[in-house]
Amino acid sequence: MKDKISNQNISIVMVDVGARNGIQIQGLLDLKNYVTAYGFEPNPVEYEKLINNNSDWEKVCRGFPKYKTMKFFPYAITNNDGESDFYITEGPG
Repeated sequence: MKDKISNQNISIVMVDVGARNGIQIQGLLDLKNYVTAYGFEPNPVEYEKLINNNSDWEKVCRGFPKYKTMKFFPYAITNNDGESDFYITEGPG
């Protein structure tokens, strides 16, 4: 598949809601140079780990794929308007 898209102007957009430990999609590893990835992680501790390249996944597996573009946001995603309480459990997973 990589050969088929390398000659075309194709971009893959991926969104990970609950991006704790980074954005890892095994099926896209060969296409990582074409992927723009957005991760949403509302847990402030886990978000800080992501933006500092210090997630638990990176410690164990020595990093996650470096996509063409990768951005993280400290927000939760919901279908409700406005603000809501956010509860963090002792076990972040």
